[in-house]
Amino acid sequence: MEKKEKVEKSTKSKVITIMLSISFFCVFSILIFVIFGSDCLPFNQKETSNESKQVQPGDEGSKTMLIENKDYYIKGEFKGQYLDITKRGYYIDTLNEPNAPYYYIICMGEKSTGGYSLEINEVRKVDEKVEIIVKENSPSAGEVVTQAFTYPTITVEFPTQQKDIVIKNTEGIEFPLLKDY
Repeated sequence: MEKKEKVEKSTKSKVITIMLSISFFCVFSILIFVIFGSDCLPFNQKETSNESKQVQPGDEGSKTMLIENKDYYIKGEFKGQYLDITKRGYYIDTLNEPNAPYYYIICMGEKSTGGYSLEINEVRKVDEKVEIIVKENSPSAGEVVTQAFTYPTITVEFPTQQKDIVIKNTEGIEFPLLKDY
């Protein structure tokens, strides 16, 4: 009888330990989401100033800027799979919904290694034309980089389609329009 009581006690102890572990994991997961979840979402960041602003070199993630009272967002790297990002240029895309924003997906093209990236250096309005100035970054000599093909991209979101837009790098070389969806 004593042996049976020890086995039952041991089993109860194991069940309680497992239940406490699962409870702790659930509480910990919820706590992490509550603390970090809403602040980590890029679309929660929005500036409301009415003055024009320039994007500072090195800015990443999602930022809201204004060009003459029109918002635009820097959305970071493009993660979709339906565009041919192996070519240098840009795409214009939107959702098939009323009042859907327009996405300008800028592609650096296929690179043979890692270490390449794109940054929005400036977005400005010149006359009636929107200009997006992009900095194309390359790995420095001797830098250790991923030995794999990479396809650097960056996306800029506007609430409406821009009638006249020019996208060029800091040296003044334009990115061609690859496709307007």
